[in-house]
Amino acid sequence: MRISFHGAAREITGSCHLTEITAGRVLLDCGMIQGGKEPHERNRAAFPFDPASIDVVLLSHAHIDHCGRLPLLVRGGFKGSIYTTAPSVPLAKVLLADSAHIHEEDAGWAIKRLKKQGKDTSGITPLYTADDAAAVYPLFVETGFDRWNCLDGIGRVRFAMAGRILGASIVELEIEDGDDCRHVTFSGDLGAGGARLLSRPAPVEAAEIMILESTYGDRDRDKAEYPTELFYEIVSRTASKGGVVVVPSFAVGRT
Repeated sequence: MRISFHGAAREITGSCHLTEITAGRVLLDCGMIQGGKEPHERNRAAFPFDPASIDVVLLSHAHIDHCGRLPLLVRGGFKGSIYTTAPSVPLAKVLLADSAHIHEEDAGWAIKRLKKQGKDTSGITPLYTADDAAAVYPLFVETGFDRWNCLDGIGRVRFAMAGRILGASIVELEIEDGDDCRHVTFSGDLGAGGARLLSRPAPVEAAEIMILESTYGDRDRDKAEYPTELFYEIVSRTASKGGVVVVPSFAVGRT
């Protein structure tokens, strides 16, 4: 068995991890690279593997840095199934459609700007289109939490609650490699625990190999016991001074 990392290694976006065995190839997530150096060029670069050679994709959750390059994977020749939890399917469809719209809009603005400057616009295209995003949807296979799903010739997969956003999961993968059975667990993005609308991450069985999110490293997250009350206090204090509270609410799970 061979595992290689093609995103979200030494950085926090572009989750994309490939597991290869004799019987097939499994891709854990296929996310867009956001921020950092030259994200546009990196997202447009060819995958370091042949998309058509991938047998199955296991999607941990619907955030764009985990699912945002699925349209490129499909456009490149991937025809397999994309397994994910039932809540993640409609959410991923909304996010991919929105992402495609942004790419089309950005390309449109770039063309408009270059035309005003009398420059060539022939090389300006969106990263992917709404049609590219829609081509992904028929490949989704939705499943419930804590239920084993058979992956023909490869093994089986089970999704456990991760508590990050609606539908977010920890991926447990049992791989049949010859006479060996290997247990790989991919944490996805874990929730903080204690959120009022989401369950805390579920315990999983011991794994031989753990692929683990480590965004915070050795830092402790804010352990405020009463975040709603603290938010109320901030708003009240600012309002009493005639100030303005700016609340960024453009991202899934932030509002």
